[in-house]
Amino acid sequence: MPEEPKNSIWTDKSAEELVYYLANQGEPASRAHQEVKGALNYALTKRLCDSIDRHEKASSRLAIQVLILNVILGIFTIVGTVLTIISLMKQPS
Repeated sequence: MPEEPKNSIWTDKSAEELVYYLANQGEPASRAHQEVKGALNYALTKRLCDSIDRHEKASSRLAIQVLILNVILGIFTIVGTVLTIISLMKQPS
């Protein structure tokens, strides 16, 4: 997780608001512009980390479901094989 920036009026803004401010800011070299760029980097990095965490949890849940499905299919395969062998043994020669 990214380190939270020092208190600034920009830390509470969304990434969209920060981009809007940067697009309309007339002085790219100003201190406010630099603060907004830093806050934007933080906001986007935090959003990316949150997204990765959500997708990691979803991926883990999917992996567990696939494992359960494989176990069930394995059990049915064994049962089907046993039933086939039993039915072949009972057939008259």
